[in-house]
Formats: sequence, C-alpha cells, structure tokens
Amino acid sequence: MRVILVFLLCIGLLAGTPAEAGAWLREKGSGFLATSAVLRGPTETPQLENRIYAEYGLFRHLTLGIDLNHKTAVDETELVAVQTGHAVLFLRVPLTPESWRTRYALELGLGRTMRKTGRARMSSLALAVGRGFERPFGGGWMSLQATVEHHAGMAGRSYKVDSGIGLSNGRMFRPMLRLEASRIADAPVSWSLIPAIQIGRGDKTVWVLGVERRFGPTPGTGVELAIWREF
Repeated sequence: MRVILVFLLCIGLLAGTPAEAGAWLREKGSGFLATSAVLRGPTETPQLENRIYAEYGLFRHLTLGIDLNHKTAVDETELVAVQTGHAVLFLRVPLTPESWRTRYALELGLGRTMRKTGRARMSSLALAVGRGFERPFGGGWMSLQATVEHHAGMAGRSYKVDSGIGLSNGRMFRPMLRLEASRIADAPVSWSLIPAIQIGRGDKTVWVLGVERRFGPTPGTGVELAIWREF
C-alpha cells in the first residue's frame, strides 16, 4: 500500500518522454515538459520509476533538453532499497532541412548516472528519425531513435532503441504504441511493449495512460501515467 500511495503522489510531479520527441526540434522560444510515473509488478517488491523530461528551443536549429530518471526497488536478496537513475543534459541538432517530410536529428548528451556502486559520469550519442503521415482517419507520426551510452567505470557501452507510432488528429482519445529495447554492457537484451492512449484534443496539455509489458531477464508488467505540456 505504501508503494501505491507514493506512486499516486508522484503522478503529477515526475516525468516521461514522448515517443516522437527525438526527431523534431522545438521552435525558438517554445518549450515542452513531460512528467510521468510507472509502477511495475506484480511482485512483493514493486518498482517505481519517475521521470522528468523537458525541451526548449534555444535557437531555430538547436534544442536544449534535460532528462531526469529515478527508479526505486527492493533487492529481494538483501532486503534493502536500491535506487538507480540518471540526469542528462542534451543538445539536439537537425540533419535534414525543415521542408523534408522525413526528419533526421542528432542528439549529444552529458550527465551523471546512479547505480548500486555509486555515481559516475556518462555521455550519450543518439540518432533519431521521424516522419508524419496523413490517412483517412487523420494524421499521425512515427519515430525511431538509437542511442549509445558510455558510463565511466563500466566495461562496455549501453545501447538503446526507442520507437513509436501515434495519432495527432485532434480527437479526444488517440492511440499510441511504443517499443523500447536496451542492452547494458554484456547483459541480455531487455525490451518493452507499451500501448497507450493520449487524452486531450491537442491543446497545451495532454494526459497519457499506458500499460507496459516488459520482456527479458526481468519480465513484468507496469502501469504508466504521464502529463505532456507545451509552453
């Protein structure tokens, strides 16, 4: 019950990343903030993940962003709380003209990561591609982003692939599907499938409700609730 209460309190405060963010830049002077919480189980020791993600259009061809992630779980062997996460500041630049329907972008990040063994520096390099589409049922988007991370003191690199597809047709309820995969150093691949619903008519605030199914070394199911705000 305590974990569930903390989850409900964190819903409106902590963050998640929109699937289509990586390939598009923010207009100069405009910003975006996403907050979310994910509760994973079912086990006697559920995991709570909180995230804050923000972007700001610093210049026409340069977007500045920050990605904060925090996970809390319980080590079932030692029965102690384990906290992991990261804080990353990143810059995104376009690789294609704005007139292109398919967008490519490059993202460079620097920050710190928190593991069981302590805190360490990290850097990341990501390549993103995104494309909008029009169909009889309305418009939408699809995106793919591949990321390589280097963590100081860790042998090998981490690899991540995030993809998504969703509608942006102005209706109150719009479906979205995300697929996320990662591999940390020589560990087995872990991946998640996340169907979700965007709630809101495309104004400044959108709610996102999703269900995560995780596969790999630590399979499980999670519930995600996020808020997206533009300003």
